[in-house]
Parts: sequence; structure tokens; C-alpha cells
Amino acid sequence: MAAILTASCEKSAFNQSEYGNGKTSQVDILTRSAVGSSFDYPLTVYAFNSDGTLKASQTISSQEEQMSLTLNSGQSYRIVAITAPESDYTIEDAPDITSVICIKSADKIADKPMGWGLAEIIPSSEKSTVAIHMGQRMASVSIALAGLPSECSEVSVSVQSVAQSMTLEGENRESGTAHIKCGKNGDKWQSVAAYLLPSDTEQTIFTISYKDNGGDHFCSVTYNGQLDAGTPYNISGTFADGGINLTGNISMTGWNESINLNFSFGPGTNTVIDSGSNEDDGQVYKVSQIPSPATIWEGHVVVITDSTSRNSATLTLLSLSDWGDMTASTHAATPDMARSTASAYQEFDLKNWRIPTEDEARALFNAYNNLPLAQVMTDAGGDEIVLTEKSNNVRYLCHDASRTYSYKVNSILDAGASAKNYHLRLVRKVKVILATAIQSAQCPPLSEDVQSAPL
Repeated sequence: MAAILTASCEKSAFNQSEYGNGKTSQVDILTRSAVGSSFDYPLTVYAFNSDGTLKASQTISSQEEQMSLTLNSGQSYRIVAITAPESDYTIEDAPDITSVICIKSADKIADKPMGWGLAEIIPSSEKSTVAIHMGQRMASVSIALAGLPSECSEVSVSVQSVAQSMTLEGENRESGTAHIKCGKNGDKWQSVAAYLLPSDTEQTIFTISYKDNGGDHFCSVTYNGQLDAGTPYNISGTFADGGINLTGNISMTGWNESINLNFSFGPGTNTVIDSGSNEDDGQVYKVSQIPSPATIWEGHVVVITDSTSRNSATLTLLSLSDWGDMTASTHAATPDMARSTASAYQEFDLKNWRIPTEDEARALFNAYNNLPLAQVMTDAGGDEIVLTEKSNNVRYLCHDASRTYSYKVNSILDAGASAKNYHLRLVRKVKVILATAIQSAQCPPLSEDVQSAPL
């Protein structure tokens, strides 16, 4: 097969040479970048057969170049397209589908981002089409600090709990720390945009360190959120009052609506920042008792209860609605079907539902198979959780609709680019606090952000 692959939406012909069966196929390939992102050449395409073995690959340095891959007709392949400049990343010469892409820098940051896309194909007919939907796989972090002491000689920021490598099939591996160095620019210490693999935990810890005549100083901030691929994070702040008193914001832009988070911290303190997600709207609901998993709260089904203290918890709710015939974010024609469904969904008084993360998908599987979740969903009047259709295991979308999970088999898989039969179930988190704890506290009245739900 031969193709011209471009970062914008363009078609190009694959002129497939004769195979052992004597047939010739022409396959059209559509590659495009996700909305709000772009990537640079060179671009490499790998073709892996069903057992993950590399069968063909080629690299092109511009969209004017033609790419040609010769594959056997009638066989199943996973086609991986990737832009990972050799200046920043390493990939072995003859990889398989599980081989890792490593960041060269010991600081685990790159100067250029990495684009990635995958499609599953079975070339058989004389003419067919395959879509490779490419998107950014790195998060971008930029630092700007003002007002540091004039004798300051070094400033850097470490970011904990970020992935250290990624497989060619798109799975992030390991968890560690990335280090971002800042340079002086006028009266500010700034970094260029540093690209790092996303975090795989629900918390990201930033540690700002600076050196002056008094020695080394460290300030830590715990950010209750993941660093997401394709999102730039801009961190700014000011040094004041003889110590770090950093006030500023982390603004998220890119594919999602911008979210601003205000925070402050100082030496010897650990400051916690809310994720700023629309889902976490700051509301806290009074309850007579903390709901347990596989119970009904205010008509919603609770699947996970994370205790944040003896008297408070964060609940993960599972939507009463179940959607079938859904497509993944890698689908060429309808990549936003699941995201649009999530953004429009409202269950009673709760909006801002979303697609589960991979960790939440695993928790949903465990809850279904170890708790009476199916019966609770029925009692709440919700749609049935589907295990099989036409003797096949049903796959539900997770991880921004790019991966799938099942309530019958404990596995997370990449979503197929051409499949149209996935299911979708949404999740929503809420914070609750015991009413008795509020009444017994000798404190001023709760702010308006603490709202009461009917008991």
C-alpha cells in the first residue's frame, strides 16, 4: 500500500501491489490531527499483524512524500502513525506493538511534542478506506516566576507521577518525575514549553525549588488532577514576604474549555489545588450517613466511595442511562459522538457527566463483579448494564472514548477506528459531608458552596 499522510484532513491513494492471491487493492487513507493540535514531520507508519509483529514501516519527512507499504491481502493489521523526533525520542529499529517510545532526556521532558494515531484494517477489496485519527500524546508545561531574590542562582520545577514511556499501541508505562529548568529573563524566571507524558494518577505534585545565598529552598503543591495529553499548563506566580507566596493560575487550553485554578503556597507547606474540572463544581452535599458503594443516593447509583475524612467522602456515580451503537474518538466520521453525548447528559439535578478514565473503568468492572450493582441499577430504574450482544462481549468506551472495557472480561483495549457497536456509560463525582459533623463543628456558618440535598 502507498499513501500520502498529512496533518490536515486529506485523502490519499494506497496503490497496493499484487499479493500471493493475485489480487490488487487500492486503499484510501485519511489521516488528520485532533481539533486544536498539530504535529511536525518526520512521520513514521508501522504495520503490525495480529500477534503484534512488525510487518512493514516507512518514514516520510513531508506531506509531499509518498509512503508505500506492502501487506498481505485479507489479513488483519494495526497501523500506527507517529511523529516522535529523533532529537527527543528513541524507538528501536525493529519494534513490536508493545515496544516503548522513550524520552531521551534524563529529565523526562522533550522539546517537541509527539503525535500518535492507530487504525485497524483488513485490506481485501479492490477499494477501501482506513482512517488514522492523530492527536497529541504529550502534556505541555510552561513556568513563569516573578520576584525571586536577586541572588537566586537556580530555579527548577519537578513534576511527579508522570509517565516515563509509551508503547507503540498507545499505553503509558511507569510513573516517575520530570524536571523542568527555568532561566532568568529580566525580572522573571521562566521555562520554555516542556513536553512530558501525562500523569497516570489522580494527583500531580509540583515542587518548586530555588537556590540563593541561604541554600536550597523547596515548595510543594499537590494538584488534585491529572495532566492530560494535548493540554498546555501555564504556571505563574510571585515571590513575596521573605518567602515563596505564589499566587497565580494553571490555565488549561487546547481541546477542552479553558479552566483557571487559583492557588498559593509557601515554604514548608503542602498546598492542595482542586482540579478545576467542571465536574467538581465546589458543591458539598449534606447526608445523614455516607453512602456505600452499590447503593442509591438521591436517585443516583453510587459505585465508589472514597473517604476523605471520617465525616466526608467523594462519591463516584454511574449514569442510569446506557447508550449503544457508539463510535470511538478514533472513528473518522463521528469521532465526537461519545463526548457530545456526555456533554449533553443531565441526570435529575446533576450535569457535567463524563466518560470514565481507565482506572474508573477497572473500578466499575470490580464493582459489577463483586457487589450487587446490577440489582441496584434496576432498583434505581436505570438501563441494564450489558454483558453480551449476539454472543459477543460488549465493550464500553473509556479514556476519552479512545479505549474500551467490559463488565464481563477484565481487560482494557484500544478502541477500533471502524467499530460502530460500542456502549457508553458515564460517571460523575460528588462530595458529601455528614450533617451531624456540620452541626457539631464550632465554626462560622458554612459558605454557600455547601449545599443541602434532601435527606
